[in-house]
Amino acid sequence: MSQLRKHKYIPPHTTDPENVESLEHIFDGEIETAIGPVKKISTSIFPNDKLGTIAVRCGIKRDSYKVAPGIYAVGNPNDASPMLVTCNYKLTFDAVRHSLSGLDAWLLVINTRGVNVWCAAGKGSFGGDEIIYRVHKTGAAKIVKSKLMILPQLGAPGVNSKKVEKYTGFKVIFGPVRASDIKEFLANGLKADKHMRTATFGFQERLVLTPVEFVQNSKFIGYYLFMFIVLNYIGNDAESLPGYLGLSLLNTIPYSLTVATAAFGFPLLLPALPFRSFSAKGIVLGAIFSAIIAGKMNMFAYADNLPTLLGNMLMMTSTIAFIGLNFTGSSNVTSLSGVQKETMLYAPIFAVCALLGVCLLFFGRLL
Repeated sequence: MSQLRKHKYIPPHTTDPENVESLEHIFDGEIETAIGPVKKISTSIFPNDKLGTIAVRCGIKRDSYKVAPGIYAVGNPNDASPMLVTCNYKLTFDAVRHSLSGLDAWLLVINTRGVNVWCAAGKGSFGGDEIIYRVHKTGAAKIVKSKLMILPQLGAPGVNSKKVEKYTGFKVIFGPVRASDIKEFLANGLKADKHMRTATFGFQERLVLTPVEFVQNSKFIGYYLFMFIVLNYIGNDAESLPGYLGLSLLNTIPYSLTVATAAFGFPLLLPALPFRSFSAKGIVLGAIFSAIIAGKMNMFAYADNLPTLLGNMLMMTSTIAFIGLNFTGSSNVTSLSGVQKETMLYAPIFAVCALLGVCLLFFGRLL
């Protein structure tokens, strides 16, 4: 009865993604299986893969950097080789296939809509239903007679392993946190030590997040430039349009540094900043930064009275704190409920502070 139910249950699925990245440059022939040929993929990272990584780290094509779901062969696997499961986010896909260098294995890529394993598990797209569907669609059960499926540990929150086992016939084992530990995990007889089970968030791991943080938040610089154009137009004493536009650009320099400090400084200084909440950490960093810049504001020709000085400090502090709050989505040290609670509490406060800062700048301009 369970076998009948296993073959009858095919969960609902979404349409496979379009406009996926071409994998022609990594295909390394084919391997014959019980259901026909399966593409073999190289474990080498080629120059265009590296360029794609740089681009996505800077936020370019970040929402569409995905590969076609399916089953692929690495090395020369046979029907007794293990099958690893990963997402179709190409950055993750490249990391996993590179980590399999020298091994013989099957790689089942499921459709997470181009989202990494950890985030997809939280959103539900790296889940049991998609895995079950992909096993049925690819014919993986006929290819992999070992019936051994290794899932990434960070995908565990989204997967009901018992359900997957029931409807695929595969034994589910959760592998290590990092793809780089897969070889050691397999060599240890599918046993993970404490290091393999620990999700870290060290300096280098935070560093790689900084470019995309800056690119995503650089829009604030444009908002501030527009604000200063309007402010300088009020009571404009410049002789020409280029005159007050140039002054507006000069006024915006401290705010460009503000965004850079939030995008680069906050992630790198995260462990050193006091308090647990990211909002409080951002307030501390913002207050320190704005206090330092306050003494130099005359260099940027916009701190000629107390209201403008206070307005600038409020704007800078709230900007850094808000970007710091948003960084919770890039961290593995926060929980979903904690993020929601902190956002609901602090986001309105930062918005009010920013609005008050703008009002002080306009008031100071009219004095």
